[in-house]
Amino acid sequence: MADTPSVVINRDKARDAAFDYEQLRREAIAHVQALSGNTWTDYNLHDPGVTILEQLCYAITDLAYRTDFPIDEILADKNGNIDPLLHTFFAKAAILSSAPVTVNDYRKLILDEVDEIENVWIEPIPSLQPCGTTKGTYRLYLQIQDELVTAAAGDPDMLKPVVVAVERCMMAYRNIGEDVEAFVVLQPQEISLKAEIMVDSRYDPQELMAHMCNAFEFALHPPIRFFTEAELLDKGYSIEEIYCGPLLKKGFIVESDLRPRSSIVDPAVLVKAVSEVAGVIKVKTLSIAGDDGNYSARPLTLKPGSYPMLQIAGDKNDIKIFSDKYEYRLKEVAFWNTYQKMKIIARRKFVGQKTGDVHTPLKAAYRDLSWYYSLQHHFPYIYGIGEEGLDKQATERRKAQAKQLKAYLLFFEQLLANYLAQLGSMGNFFSPLTDHATPYTYAAQPLYNVPHVRQLLSAFTGKQPAQEWDEFKEDIGNGYMKALQQEQETSKTYQERKTRVLDHLLARFNLSLMKYPVTVYEHVYGDAANEPRISRELEWKADILRNVVKLTANRLHSFDYTTDLFTPGEWSGYENWLRHLLYIPGGKRKRLSEVFDAEHLKVEVHTRPDHMHLWLTKEYTVRDEVIKVTLQDLPDTPPENRYDYGNQPVSFLKHGLSTENYRIVYDEERREYLVVYRHRRHEVWRVVIRAGTRAHATHALQDMIKHLRSISEQSEGFYLVEHLLMKPWNYERNFGYRMYDRDGNILKEHPYWYTFDEREEAVAALQEEAAAQHAYFEFYVKQGNGRMLREDFYRFGLTVVFPAWPARFQLPEFRAFAEELFREHTPVQFVIQFKWLGIGAMRSFEKEYFNWLDLLRQKKDLQQDTSELIKILAAEHYFDL
Repeated sequence: MADTPSVVINRDKARDAAFDYEQLRREAIAHVQALSGNTWTDYNLHDPGVTILEQLCYAITDLAYRTDFPIDEILADKNGNIDPLLHTFFAKAAILSSAPVTVNDYRKLILDEVDEIENVWIEPIPSLQPCGTTKGTYRLYLQIQDELVTAAAGDPDMLKPVVVAVERCMMAYRNIGEDVEAFVVLQPQEISLKAEIMVDSRYDPQELMAHMCNAFEFALHPPIRFFTEAELLDKGYSIEEIYCGPLLKKGFIVESDLRPRSSIVDPAVLVKAVSEVAGVIKVKTLSIAGDDGNYSARPLTLKPGSYPMLQIAGDKNDIKIFSDKYEYRLKEVAFWNTYQKMKIIARRKFVGQKTGDVHTPLKAAYRDLSWYYSLQHHFPYIYGIGEEGLDKQATERRKAQAKQLKAYLLFFEQLLANYLAQLGSMGNFFSPLTDHATPYTYAAQPLYNVPHVRQLLSAFTGKQPAQEWDEFKEDIGNGYMKALQQEQETSKTYQERKTRVLDHLLARFNLSLMKYPVTVYEHVYGDAANEPRISRELEWKADILRNVVKLTANRLHSFDYTTDLFTPGEWSGYENWLRHLLYIPGGKRKRLSEVFDAEHLKVEVHTRPDHMHLWLTKEYTVRDEVIKVTLQDLPDTPPENRYDYGNQPVSFLKHGLSTENYRIVYDEERREYLVVYRHRRHEVWRVVIRAGTRAHATHALQDMIKHLRSISEQSEGFYLVEHLLMKPWNYERNFGYRMYDRDGNILKEHPYWYTFDEREEAVAALQEEAAAQHAYFEFYVKQGNGRMLREDFYRFGLTVVFPAWPARFQLPEFRAFAEELFREHTPVQFVIQFKWLGIGAMRSFEKEYFNWLDLLRQKKDLQQDTSELIKILAAEHYFDL
């Protein structure tokens, strides 16, 4: 036996200097000696300076002791609770799981959401052309419970509610550029067995037969089992692996259970499965038969659209087990209770998910780390600065000296007290919440428990009118507290430090936000005179941090087109993520041009009249500046709304936000004040406001600028168009092709329009001929306007439509940034195009866009009624028939 090493306590173990009072004292005296030189030579215990130094060293050890508490005790509140949101803590299920992304993620989700589904397979619709319409479209194969499928034989409508539930699940979690084209309900194909199996006579024949029958069934169509977190941890899975993908309600599904769909039944697989049952010695013979009843040891090919089903109770099965003591036939034994019990247990249709999805209450001991006990209580009585103070016989000089020492010590005590306040407010320091009354990153607290401190605070002694001491302490806005907070941290310092804190917290989730869109927003729309302590950048980053789980988990999620949209609607996960990154305020999706529906903002699409040069112009002098003002179409009386920008160009929404582009002039002939506007590149000024007095004109100008800003802010946003959702349904006769030779000459083309499957067959028949002539194919879709569209338009295509008129969106740099941001946060296989539309063009687009969404929701023919929308988006893909 090897010698066990002895456990020895190291008496010379190194300690942190902050815990070692003697070391602190030595270092402090060494500093004092270095700084004082020959002016102070007495460092004995009776020296008052040494006494003060010792008290401060002792206080530092207390700070170190409190800092060394476990982090959970530092974060706990008075009730012993730790607020997860305050400290940006997330449950493991919330932060590790996500919306479904992979095929297996969707399979898990359907199995969890729809109880009647035994198994599901999601397969891409194949196509001969690499750039065809099927990229991103899938077909679902559903294996519904045997009892339901058998009961619905001859009446497919009985299974329609199950199919609808699956479709609803898929649409609710659909990602961008993906769609489900068809749902295929697999039909059972009965399989019969004949087998002779040698077993161990020590095993109970009924239980052994039940295990074997379960092995046969699970080999034919393996069940999808649910596990608990503890079971998967025992199997060696990590927490990250367990919670990867969507969070399920029934438990966890392992990837190994999600096998591919099989088209054959191989007897060798059944032999292997039953051989692994404990008690089976040898499989002597095993053969299978389909509907025809012909038994064979060869693999059996299943019918298209079917799955194998083994009816153990069927008369066609003949499973015999024998040993050296007995022979047993399935037909002769009533073993159903044992068999059904094993079947239910083995299938594990539900185990529950109670861990991980709800945040476990975080508890810890509350230490009240901010509490500060004045070190003046520890000084010797002779100093007269403790609670007892000086004797009544003390002279005024002595009392003044004591006060002087107390005031001198307050500087050090304030540092100590603020350190503890900082330690006790770690939650506030890291908090993504920005709605508290006095935001700070440097904490401070008053020294009210210093003996007789009230006499030293000028904010109290000099307050007029006089205030009671208890009232003064309860007033968190008294002069003393204001001075502490203002001197402790300016707004600029707070914003810089809090920004670094939020950047650190975001980096935990691998997020690095570029503040450019917020900076541009403030520059274009912001009010320089009003700079709040909590800046837009801080609120923006804090908002993303508070919602980081929802934003990041759903960043590829698209909208459910089977529901009613835009009334108003929620942003999809993908749109919501990009909206946050671009800093587009507003939680609801809206029609972008609706801001112009107000009566005084009606926008008509027209061209600029040719007779502009005939308009009357008049010169005015403003501050030695002679300006030319056009007075076209001015009515005799000012308009009721006081300002007029209906005839201004769209650039007015941007340049009209700057007061530098306005002048106020007085028209003596009309006896009114005119507010005139001019773009810096234009020569002539135009009247936008008419008022009776200068004060009214100034007020109306300020009001108009606010209104212009509101128009831009309210109309910021974008539309996402997924090209895949605009393609015709596969069963419609809208698909065609052309075969070209190497010189681009047409060799053959579709004689008539096909369904998708018909065209696939036609093209497949031409493959050999095309190869011999080195020809190539191009594929087209029929449009309703007598033209056809090249199919590569649908292949991973996205169009993002922006309004061109908001002030921020008019900046070329911002447009370039927005387009690059979309490219960066969109999967690389997508081809994105961007459209920046003016007011009139946007209204035309919106009309066609919402019509398309309505048709999509109803699953109607898309080609005839969406040709104008496709024409807007895909002009370069059009060809004549």
